[in-house]
Amino acid sequence: MKIAEHAEIERRHNQYLKGRPSLSPKGREIIVVDDGLATGATMEAAIRALREAGASRIVTAFPVAPSDTLLSIQKIADDVVCLHTPTPFFSVWGYYKSFPQLTDADVIDILNRRP
Repeated sequence: MKIAEHAEIERRHNQYLKGRPSLSPKGREIIVVDDGLATGATMEAAIRALREAGASRIVTAFPVAPSDTLLSIQKIADDVVCLHTPTPFFSVWGYYKSFPQLTDADVIDILNRRP
């Protein structure tokens, strides 16, 4: 993982959890969901981090991705669910009626709603 990616993960971890304990993926089956993949770099980084942390099985799910990205994720995840691999592929947002970007504040608000 690149230094900049690791730093961003740490920043978000600290900002989003605000002192709440992290759940350990060690020995667990993890499902990683994304709204769609373009290059797959973020998904790949997540899978590698979960493997390093000891996840026993990693399943990924996303509605759309280019076929080459799908193939690269299939090589490193235990199972992959992808609904659509259009050719040509231009962008993830092109397959949505509305595709707003979440802010850090949005994520924190959602996490604060969990029990």
